[in-house]
Amino acid sequence: MFSAIVVLTALLYGLQAVDVGPWTSEAASETSSLETRAQDALDIAASEGSLSNVTRCYGVNPESTGGYVFSGQIAGPDATTFERLLNTTFDERNRNYNVYLYYWDEETGQKERELVSMNRTAADSGVVAPTDSSVVASRTVVLYDDMPTRFGSDPKCGRTGATLEDYSERHGWYVEDIAPNSPVYNVVEVRVVVW
Repeated sequence: MFSAIVVLTALLYGLQAVDVGPWTSEAASETSSLETRAQDALDIAASEGSLSNVTRCYGVNPESTGGYVFSGQIAGPDATTFERLLNTTFDERNRNYNVYLYYWDEETGQKERELVSMNRTAADSGVVAPTDSSVVASRTVVLYDDMPTRFGSDPKCGRTGATLEDYSERHGWYVEDIAPNSPVYNVVEVRVVVW
């Protein structure tokens, strides 16, 4: 019994002497780097127009059921430009992410959330939700009544389809026109959570 107490006491003193500073600063640096990559991915997507495509064409497909802008084929031929960007930024580095669209709901006057993409890397060990070390990056996109949606069943959302106003009136859409008497249709925040 006495020897067990001596060993336990020695172990406790030994653990107090270990400097965890290098591991802590490395984790903080990695988190900061991940946050920067996430924000850069959104900024690049916004500058090339693919972020606007995601907000305008998600859920728009009058010729079939489903029809989400996220094809589910992250690197395949049907992958959207935004999906390919996320692939090179996160998937190839074994990172998981969720993409959310937040938009204003006219009836409630509050922001609503739509989960549009969940990705689990091959190295994922069954994580189904972000961890404590997750980072969040976001970018806002303003939608206007006359902006085009997807054309037919084109998953890449690059062709001219019905305008947001026309599509919403004919088919209904998850995002409503919050300002019917103005050219602004809605304001959507694209949020990426990465871990």
